[in-house]
Amino acid sequence: MKIIGHRGAPALELENTIASCKAAIKLGVDRIEVDVHATKDGQYVAVHDDNIARIGGPAKRVSELTYEELQKISLHKGERIPLLREVLEATGDTPVYVEIKIRGHSEDICKILDNFPKRKFWIGSFDHDVVLECQELRPNLPVAFATNIHPFKTIRKAKKAGAYGITLYYIYLPLVYASARKAGLKVMVFPLGTSWLLIRLSHLFPRIHKSTYATRVLERRNPNPWDSKLAAKLYKKFYPEVLLCTDHPERWAKTR
Repeated sequence: MKIIGHRGAPALELENTIASCKAAIKLGVDRIEVDVHATKDGQYVAVHDDNIARIGGPAKRVSELTYEELQKISLHKGERIPLLREVLEATGDTPVYVEIKIRGHSEDICKILDNFPKRKFWIGSFDHDVVLECQELRPNLPVAFATNIHPFKTIRKAKKAGAYGITLYYIYLPLVYASARKAGLKVMVFPLGTSWLLIRLSHLFPRIHKSTYATRVLERRNPNPWDSKLAAKLYKKFYPEVLLCTDHPERWAKTR
């Protein structure tokens, strides 16, 4: 079982920042995962949402702001959104899973990765056209197809494309894992946890402030069973080759 820091170590530092990624590396993760969006002036930044409100900024889209404008916005903990290139420069030789959140920028993102020829990268996206485009542009770069509703369809597509693997929000059934492994695919999974609960609560109470820090408060009062020692044992037993992309590498890195 490999441990991937999902957006770094977001329970310790603000997600997708240099501080978050360095914290995950210090914990001994096997890889880190970062997300990519493009600014109005064509700069590629490490951020998950297309809107920066959740991480402490105004309710504005990344694509509506220039990089200079983004740098003037102080987020939670006084952090700022970094360039993808800056994150890669600051994290040494740690392998990186790059999740592309935008269309039409595959070539430019691949060119950024080209600047780190000795680094191990994997590219993934929920937009499978982006995955296929990156695979065509950089045939030697491993790619992964992400899904949250059609795992078996995605397995067939990934196998046909000769992809490295698939990514799931959680493993629906052992059959999904077995089918993917039979197809020669790696399986990266995002454990279902308190962040999922926050999303559901936000639907019921639209004004709830969704943030990494709200997640940490909830978990202190209601520990997440998916990050428990029992869960670690179950993953090892039933999914021994899984790539676990977790918000809590501080827990999982110690349970391998």
